[in-house]
Amino acid sequence: MSRRPSKRTIAITGVVAFLMVISGITLILDINAGGTTVTWEYSRNNEFGAPNNGYSALIVGSDGTIYSQESLSTWNLSDTGYNLLAINRDGSLKWEVDSIGTYGQYHERNGTLYCTSNGGLQLIDRTGNVLWNYHFMNGTIYLCDEFQEGAALLRHDNLWAVYLSNYTIHPYDELVSISVLGEKQWALDLTTLNASYCPNPIIGYNNTMLLFYEKDNRSFESGYGSDGIELWTMDITPIDIVGVTNSQSRGPIYYYESKWGINATTSILSVQAFDSRSGSLSWKRDFNSGALLSPGNGWIDHVFQDGKGVLYAFDIDNHSICALNEDGIVLWEKSFPSYSSILGECEDGGLLLLHYREDLTYEVLRVGASGDSLWKVNIATADGWTQPIIVGNGADFYYGEGRNLVAYQQSALNIFSIAFAVTLILAIMVAVFWLRPQIKKSK
Repeated sequence: MSRRPSKRTIAITGVVAFLMVISGITLILDINAGGTTVTWEYSRNNEFGAPNNGYSALIVGSDGTIYSQESLSTWNLSDTGYNLLAINRDGSLKWEVDSIGTYGQYHERNGTLYCTSNGGLQLIDRTGNVLWNYHFMNGTIYLCDEFQEGAALLRHDNLWAVYLSNYTIHPYDELVSISVLGEKQWALDLTTLNASYCPNPIIGYNNTMLLFYEKDNRSFESGYGSDGIELWTMDITPIDIVGVTNSQSRGPIYYYESKWGINATTSILSVQAFDSRSGSLSWKRDFNSGALLSPGNGWIDHVFQDGKGVLYAFDIDNHSICALNEDGIVLWEKSFPSYSSILGECEDGGLLLLHYREDLTYEVLRVGASGDSLWKVNIATADGWTQPIIVGNGADFYYGEGRNLVAYQQSALNIFSIAFAVTLILAIMVAVFWLRPQIKKSK
């Protein structure tokens, strides 16, 4: 006749089972989060005489430094305040510069920061010292790129108010090069082009400035040296090649995508490779997709390229991604329902996708280079927060959430892995202490 287990045995067995279930749940959460969790939040108070500050993420530098704008949490026309902060990857303050950091562009190069603010271009060294400030008397400026020697390329345009009051004055004005010493090197007059469309140029292969523009229903590309002297100009086909100005590249080949509705039932998504040395297409891949656009209408966007060289074209209408290698060979094509945009590419391969949920929260999905969904995290927002999310090294990302700058970073020791380890150890300890007396009795 077998003995019924005692209440103590049943209780201990239940505890062990409960701990094992908790361990399993935390393990699943750990896998789903991929080791990505909030590692720190940065904030401080009373910087502008108000109880709290607001934060927004700007860019991440090549060394992992996070640049952020700090400002009054509640905007006040008569009492404004803002600072530019550099935050170390561990969440500690690296340096701050007062009254810089709003409504501008930011580029980091070898630890120094170029930023436009208050009508001027500032260069800030790696310790937070403002080396110089080149100020423009009027108009608007946009930081386009930097040459290899560090000279900044800016676009300086007339005020839109001047253009709207007199349409004979073209809003396109000039391109200006500012040396690393803060001195004007040269200026290129854009008004002589008489262009109907003239997007911001980029510094391309072999330190050449590439300028694209449309004129008389034709497209042109011009190459200029770092001294501002024209090297060549050529016609470009097709006309929508101007979209390449938004692309990223590691060499002479630039990648971009376009989508056009060709009839009532079909639209074509094209991925193209443009050779900046010859002004010609290297290859083109067309994909049929559902027609959500009127015939003839479409859009042009750049193609993302991750740290492993994989190219990604995102169809914003069908929420699908097409991955190709650098020769235009299709690797995979997958749909990601509800995800509306690509946050950025990852150095170790893959992408981060963004989904804005109906409950006013965000969801970030990590997609690997092979198209697998590796992890996803939900981000609670403050009052329908809409601050930008910026991608850093690896698959880290940062954003200003309410009155904090929040860092999501990859780490093997996140809250889920710690919980898994603790519950598993407790389960083993309970089991061992329960089994020891049972083993002794059996002997």
